Amino acid sequence: MSAPDVARVRAELDRADWSRLPGTLPPEACARAIDWIARAAAAAPSALEPEYEPATAASSRRVRKLRRLLWHDPAFWRPFLDEAGLLRLGAALVPGRPAVVFHAAFLKPAGGSAVALHQDQALWNYDYPGAATLWIALSRCTRDNGCLVLRPGSRRALLAHQPDPAHPWHPSIPLDADGLGPPLEVPMEQGDALAWRRFLPHSSGPNAGAQPRLGMVLVFVDASAAGFAARDLLPVPPC
Repeated sequence: MSAPDVARVRAELDRADWSRLPGTLPPEACARAIDWIARAAAAAPSALEPEYEPATAASSRRVRKLRRLLWHDPAFWRPFLDEAGLLRLGAALVPGRPAVVFHAAFLKPAGGSAVALHQDQALWNYDYPGAATLWIALSRCTRDNGCLVLRPGSRRALLAHQPDPAHPWHPSIPLDADGLGPPLEVPMEQGDALAWRRFLPHSSGPNAGAQPRLGMVLVFVDASAAGFAARDLLPVPPC
């Protein structure tokens, strides 16, 4: 991205906690990422900490999430992220000493379940002031296949999360919680990206379409922050 574009994204993050970045990843790069993720999902090695949709009478278990992509196959992902400009982009959105600490794929399959409302910071093991999440659409995201739903205007603080039997993967924010802004559906074309700050509540709907809805997420943090800790770490040269 050009300097004016980065300045726009930073300003939008400061103002609204999120920013849209259309055309971030070209089709060829999306295809390469999809191919890697499809092969990884077929093998589902434990090192990727796969998460599964519940099995039903009509289908066997299907992978819904893969974690630690970059650290599982750095020979593929390190140059991919660099050549695609994603490392430079993320580094421009955080202060101090930028680093990637999280890289995952979301494979919401046909019939796949919704993701409950949550804040990223609530699901991390460590506190990351100034963190920026970068979510890239590897396939088209629509209301029908479960596009992201943001809650801009929410209180910029950690909201109470609680277990939800209908969503066993992580605790979530009740939809009637105090401090929430109104919901905003954000459809995306393939290759579009969204950036947001750690306290932005977000969710996604179920996939009622016939094809998977694929996305990829990177989390960028300031590794120079006091008390910094991370399980996985890829330092990125600051912009």
